[in-house]
Amino acid sequence: MAQKDYVSRGNVAKARHKPFSRTKRGSTKVSKTLLALSAALLVIFIGGFYFIMHKKPNSLPLLPTPNNRPGNSLPPKPEERWRYIKELENR
Repeated sequence: MAQKDYVSRGNVAKARHKPFSRTKRGSTKVSKTLLALSAALLVIFIGGFYFIMHKKPNSLPLLPTPNNRPGNSLPPKPEERWRYIKELENR
């Protein structure tokens, strides 16, 4: 195999490249599956938002009503008897 002199050939490799042609450029094509998935996601999002906004409970009141509780069933709180007060007074 013959040896090649890569240093001396200079910019020959750059000159061989074709310049930009004015023909059809490669536009970014979106695949059909990606387009279908994004459309389905958008429909699900809009449907969920519509469902949340229009489903309002009619039977539940907005504010809770206070419950009228019957009297407390616990016995009254006993009064504490302090012995040290009487001891201080008697000293």
